[in-house]
Amino acid sequence: MLYIRTLNNNNMNINDETICTIISTRHFCDFQKNYVHKLLKQVRLSLLQQKTLFQKISFYEERNFRTLVLSKQSKENLNDYVVPKEIRLDVLKSLPNRKDIIQIDEHNCVKYWKDDTSISVITCYRKNVVPTDKGTKDDMVHVHFFFIDLQTGEIGMDQTDTYKGELIESVEELVEKFYSKFLVLVTYLELTEVKFEFVESILSKKRKSHLDISNTSRYNIIHVKSNWNTRRIILSDIHVRGHWRLQPYGSGRSRYKYIKIEPFTKGLTKRLSQKELI
Repeated sequence: MLYIRTLNNNNMNINDETICTIISTRHFCDFQKNYVHKLLKQVRLSLLQQKTLFQKISFYEERNFRTLVLSKQSKENLNDYVVPKEIRLDVLKSLPNRKDIIQIDEHNCVKYWKDDTSISVITCYRKNVVPTDKGTKDDMVHVHFFFIDLQTGEIGMDQTDTYKGELIESVEELVEKFYSKFLVLVTYLELTEVKFEFVESILSKKRKSHLDISNTSRYNIIHVKSNWNTRRIILSDIHVRGHWRLQPYGSGRSRYKYIKIEPFTKGLTKRLSQKELI
């Protein structure tokens, strides 16, 4: 039986039963791989479906993922924008190679692996974190898998929920409900200015206390905080290659849009503290 415990309304506690740590375990990965092997034997599949499922097996064999946990403010920022369909592939190609597990909140998590040619990603969610007393509990992790070929733009997906075996027949629903969640999340982390705060595992002898988050799991995690309300000052010149950026704009900088930045020269920067900004 799986639970998440919280310290209070403002503090989050990451432990060995939190969704981001559950999907890190070998038991979880082995369960997913066994499910794929059974599917390959039982169902007649197209070449794209076979390619997708074999990639899914490789994905679950990968190790050494970072674990990131969003702050409340970072999660709220995700609600303010979408990734335009016409630039999605270009944006994904421009992102650095990563292997990340990202917990959005206590119910939702994303895990992805990007290299030079492809991206593999699972979106994970739990309907109930704490089981109900009405016999309708569903505290297991539901998973949907996507594979993106960055060279061709082809997207493969496992339309069947791993836990219950439920099929989502509408590809549009699957893409917009789950794949789009990943796009918004990963571009927020890579194309905006966020603050990463390292939080050691319970196994570390150099653990420090943190006001916003507690980590009693076996994994080191990174707490992701929003830095959109800070400024920087220029010190000297450097050259910057072309890239995509998520740019705040409008009244109170409350709206966001994707812009293409051409190569340019800018200054080295020093972030001002909140005390200096006041």
